[in-house]
Amino acid sequence: MRFGIAVLAVMLVAGCATASDTASGRPVPVASRANASDADRRATAEADARRHLAEFTPPAGAHQIHGQPLGADALAMDPGTVGRTTAVATSWWTMTSTRALAKVVEAVAIPVGAKAGDSWGTGGTPGDTRTMSFDWPLVGQILVSRQLLVTGTRLGDSIVLRVDGETTWVPQRPKNSLIPSGVASIVLTFQPPRFGPDPDTVKPYDPITVTDPGQI
Repeated sequence: MRFGIAVLAVMLVAGCATASDTASGRPVPVASRANASDADRRATAEADARRHLAEFTPPAGAHQIHGQPLGADALAMDPGTVGRTTAVATSWWTMTSTRALAKVVEAVAIPVGAKAGDSWGTGGTPGDTRTMSFDWPLVGQILVSRQLLVTGTRLGDSIVLRVDGETTWVPQRPKNSLIPSGVASIVLTFQPPRFGPDPDTVKPYDPITVTDPGQI
């Protein structure tokens, strides 16, 4: 049996997802069936994002404020990769410090159950930012990205921190998007998007045939 698939984006099979976050030892409320509604998945992701935000330990001397302060335009944009299936919970903090911005941000305590991820910045001039990420294990095949992002910028003698708990969830998959059992081979094709000064020169990649049952 041969089965052709046009691959336009990364697809993840949303299988059974009754699970707990074993890294932190805390139960994670994940939809227990693959056919859980998108509303349930969204609610689960939103609760998870809020949980990550609550795990943030502010640096000594930092206090929470309500919303983005004046002059902190560099922190207006979410530093993560946010799409329509990403839940975000945000808090704002400020502190007086003469320490280098990067040292303050990268010294943030690692949250319970998470691992330190990447850090990056936009440079060393006034108005630039520094971000530190922390990552939790994915849960089942529904919560596929779970992060805390701490981003700072300097305003005079103060440092402003934007803290984002983010969880990306996989939408419910229609049955006709799943590979049925018994398929012996699949053919993957990918058509690059047509953009640029001369989109007619964009050529599709050659098809790839997969016959390994484990990969299928």
